[in-house]
Parts: sequence; structure tokens; C-alpha cells
Amino acid sequence: MAPKYSIGDTVTYHPHGGTDPNTSDGQILSMVTNAISAGATGIGRAQTDLRNTLLQESTCYEIEDLQTGDVSGVPEVSILKKVE
Repeated sequence: MAPKYSIGDTVTYHPHGGTDPNTSDGQILSMVTNAISAGATGIGRAQTDLRNTLLQESTCYEIEDLQTGDVSGVPEVSILKKVE
């Protein structure tokens, strides 16, 4: 399946995984389309089995948080919407 978002898009996402109620806005810096690439670049280092599953099943994006400036790997399923 083709990625839903593009480099440069600003998105609202769950920075701590899909079940965390908190959201952040951030800009997509890069993307990888499989877990092997994500691991090789350090994007999306899994901390739980759930995160591992998400990484294997979706595109992952490197997102810079607009408020904190932190950069992290985020699976596509943790992105809620594109900010217009």
C-alpha cells in the first residue's frame, strides 16, 4: 500500500504510540517502508512488542515535533491526520 503522507507534511500524531491519549503536531522529515530499513536507520527503535508489530505492518515516518524539536520514528498507524 502506498504511504498516506509525504515528506514535508505537517501531521497530528500520537508521539508515544497508538493508545496514548496525548497528541502532537510535527513535520515529516523522511519515511521508510519496512521494519528492516527502520531499524537500520534507528527510526522506530521498538520498546514494546506492540511497537514491533506496528513497525512490521506499516510505513514509518521520521517526524520532528513542532513544539519540542525532538525527532522520532512514528508508524503510520499512529498518525491521526494531516494538518492543513
